Amino acid sequence: MTKKPFQHVKDLVKDFDKAMLITQKQQGKIHVRPMQIAETTDEGVLRFATSLRSAKIREISDDNRVNLVFQNSSQFLVMSGEAKIETNVN
Repeated sequence: MTKKPFQHVKDLVKDFDKAMLITQKQQGKIHVRPMQIAETTDEGVLRFATSLRSAKIREISDDNRVNLVFQNSSQFLVMSGEAKIETNVN
């Protein structure tokens, strides 16, 4: 039986609790910072918590294309996608 794509994402990230979030500043320089994974939904959405006043929020508002790099002692994973800022997640 073929897995749903979203389940595949959950399976890939289940062994990681942190990711390096990579965004791009307006000047074209990249900005990399570690982020704790807050949630992985059944739809394959990865959620991270941060202050709305942080630089990453401004950078994502300007250009929502992001990369995520996950690593532990035995494996790594790189993902590309589009970030969305959500303020009321429950």
